[in-house]
Amino acid sequence: MADTFSVSDKDKNVLAKDVPSPVTISKLTGNTIYADWTATKNDGDSILNISDQTTLPNKPVVTLKPGDKTVNAAVALAKGDGNAPLTKVTVSYKTQAGTDKLVPVDVEPSKMNVDINGLTDGTPYQFTAVVSNAAGDSAVSDAVTSTPQASLGVPGKPTPNPATIAVTGVTLDPNKATVDVGKTQQLTATVSPDNATDKTVTYKSSDDTIASVDGKGLVTGVKAGSVTVTASTKDGNKQATSDITVSASAAK
Repeated sequence: MADTFSVSDKDKNVLAKDVPSPVTISKLTGNTIYADWTATKNDGDSILNISDQTTLPNKPVVTLKPGDKTVNAAVALAKGDGNAPLTKVTVSYKTQAGTDKLVPVDVEPSKMNVDINGLTDGTPYQFTAVVSNAAGDSAVSDAVTSTPQASLGVPGKPTPNPATIAVTGVTLDPNKATVDVGKTQQLTATVSPDNATDKTVTYKSSDDTIASVDGKGLVTGVKAGSVTVTASTKDGNKQATSDITVSASAAK
């Protein structure tokens, strides 16, 4: 006679009776830790304590709240799921009409919601979510769509500021230069796009004892050596660099 097994829970309820290995237990609750199960061999002489078993979460539900260039995505477990700890929550999005790849965004499991910023107003985006526990990943949620919209203001209240134009990059010219000790070299930062709202740039030398740089990008050679000057935008912290060599040829 082939070996068969019966499985019981901690309250001695029979979950499966006289079935061959591997034993499948059905009708369990998703995202739930089951402990203190035992498996009894058909001869009755062999009882095995089964380690804790965690069921996968069922596919979660996503609700969306659009804003100005942003969408807040809230993730909830499927109705009836248990409370096993989640190890990861991921929301993915893409433009609804586009062929671009899904962009994943990690969500803090204790918060279960995230603001996804930098979206384009008037463009429909499609969102899905996956939640994970110690057993693995859930199925992907049903896709939901939301369209960010710019604030239109409320009658009787101050009109909100116009939408800002974000900085997308910066370049530094020249990106390599040689300057004598005691002499200067002007660096020019160009922020893009040209109509960015905040084009503020700060400059920093990797070693002020070799070459210093002021707030307008003017580099002064101090002693022979090499440094890197970095220009950083206030908006978005975009960066560009210039390699500066200081020559002692002019020093007396």
